[in-house]
Amino acid sequence: MSERLDFRVHWIDVHPLLSQRERPVVLLERELPPGKDERNHGLYLVAKVARTGRYWVPGESVLSPDPSWAHTQSETHVRVPITAYRTCDYALAAVFGLGLQIGMTALHQLRSMLTTEISEAVLVLGNECTDLGEAEGFRCYVGLAFRV
Repeated sequence: MSERLDFRVHWIDVHPLLSQRERPVVLLERELPPGKDERNHGLYLVAKVARTGRYWVPGESVLSPDPSWAHTQSETHVRVPITAYRTCDYALAAVFGLGLQIGMTALHQLRSMLTTEISEAVLVLGNECTDLGEAEGFRCYVGLAFRV
């Protein structure tokens, strides 16, 4: 088992995405191999450089009873759907607890499915949570991608 899990965080403004009344999605660019450059350096360059890393992404809430997972290993970008999660309490500590619950649940699910190690967790976070009022809590927006 790996001793280290790297984390990358991407903050997004979810309001323009939500105003379109569609589920927000973020496209993350997969990395080029070290020392490779995809820019066209000549008239006869036709081959594309392969991207590295295989990413697993949940298709819906990881807190649902049986979430589906998809993987990307051949495209230039990883499609990361943003899911709305709601806290159970009206407190900032509940937002923190929700984040822990989402992350730990996702890692547990993925590790039970895979035989390879997870090397990186990419968190796509909405830049703010929606205040639903004292009786309802907060709605937070989270997308996850895990590199193996």
